[in-house]
Amino acid sequence: MPAHPPPVRRRVVLVPAPYLVFSAAFLAVSGSLRSGLPDPVATHFGTAGRADGFTSLAALPYVAVALLLIPGAVFAVCVGAFGAERAGAKSLTMRPLIAFAYGVAGFVAVPFLASAARDHAAGRADHRENDPTGQGG
Repeated sequence: MPAHPPPVRRRVVLVPAPYLVFSAAFLAVSGSLRSGLPDPVATHFGTAGRADGFTSLAALPYVAVALLLIPGAVFAVCVGAFGAERAGAKSLTMRPLIAFAYGVAGFVAVPFLASAARDHAAGRADHRENDPTGQGG
């Protein structure tokens, strides 16, 4: 099997990059907020804004990273397969696919980060309400 040309390899490496960056960002944010997060953590919100899905605090990093890395891997395989097939021809079909992959990365990662921040704020507020000293924090 012939090796993929350099542009195809470069694209295959660039496509999963935002998924890796967002995974690292989520792990850093959730790790730094971990002590203030409730267990279980709200991971899905209904149309009224109320939490209707929960994940244990122990499973949260694994679930989030899997939900980020699986689409990244799928897009990398697609770009590699389609890019290798069209390596000899100039094709603009890769750019929309790569742009879509980057958009999906943000669409998946931002709610995870927002949910972690929201749960942290809710956990801190709950802690203040239940603090017998009244000082919270």
